[in-house]
Amino acid sequence: MLAGAAAIAQNFDGRNFLFNTLLTGVIFRAGFTAARMITHDAFDRRPAGLTVLNIAHDLVTILLLALIIGLFGVFALWFARAANLRPRDVH
Repeated sequence: MLAGAAAIAQNFDGRNFLFNTLLTGVIFRAGFTAARMITHDAFDRRPAGLTVLNIAHDLVTILLLALIIGLFGVFALWFARAANLRPRDVH
């Protein structure tokens, strides 16, 4: 899901694929995962410190995934340029 959303963001924005992937990861993280964690932890009456720790852990995980996916895109463009291919020919 993250790779697909990053590809859509790349086609829309056109900036650096790595930047778009990291930004998409942060937005997904805040919109989906953090909101769910805050809601569940509030209803379970868990301490706020535990919620912050879980959110930070999940943010690091999502950013590492986004970094790996973003680097795949960067290296794909690098290999395409090295082989004199247009970026659309890589797919």
